[in-house]
Amino acid sequence: SGYAQSGYEIQVAKVGVANPNGANAADWETVPGGSFTAQTTTQAYTANAPDLNRTGVRVVITDNSNVDGRFRLRELWAFSNYLNLAPSATKSAPGWTGGTTVFLSDEQTANGQLYTSNVGANPNVTFTWSDQQLISGVLIHGGSGAPNEHLIDYVLQQRDITNSWVDILTVTGNTQKSLFHQFSEAIETDGLRIVVNSADNGDGFARIGEVFIFGVEALPPAPEPTSGLLM
Repeated sequence: SGYAQSGYEIQVAKVGVANPNGANAADWETVPGGSFTAQTTTQAYTANAPDLNRTGVRVVITDNSNVDGRFRLRELWAFSNYLNLAPSATKSAPGWTGGTTVFLSDEQTANGQLYTSNVGANPNVTFTWSDQQLISGVLIHGGSGAPNEHLIDYVLQQRDITNSWVDILTVTGNTQKSLFHQFSEAIETDGLRIVVNSADNGDGFARIGEVFIFGVEALPPAPEPTSGLLM
């Protein structure tokens, strides 16, 4: 939404609570690693929720430091039992001058980003594996959180059996920070890369905060585009 929530907690319903009441604190517990303070970005993630069946999830704002004193929530995604292939990949971005590829797959957007001049000589971000992977979707966060950070034009490619890079899809004229691409059919490949052709960050740099690469076993449903705010 362009506004960071300085402090918040991600909570799940306690074990045995069948119908959690959002207003009843006794029904909820904070997930391990789910407390955030002094945030300056508009999005952050935790992947440390207990591996148990739960009946609800909520976000509790503990420190709201927006300039106008209002709390804003653009969108909340709760992934259940998903398979993210990005952490297991070998990542390379030789043309990107700032940050580290570790930021691309640590499932956090609040602690760093990969960035480079818009657009450098080698604008590729590459993920490779030692064997073939079945991939059904990709989620890309263009930036670490500032409201004007997003990728405008980019191409998503896969590596084929001849080691050539083949286009999967092309995005042009994008205005959203986060884009989720769900493929009509799963692709089988040992390499995936993002070729950034244009980005808008207000300072002449392209940025990527996080990439999720979903395997077919636990692909989440495609989120609906968001057009408004909850205030």
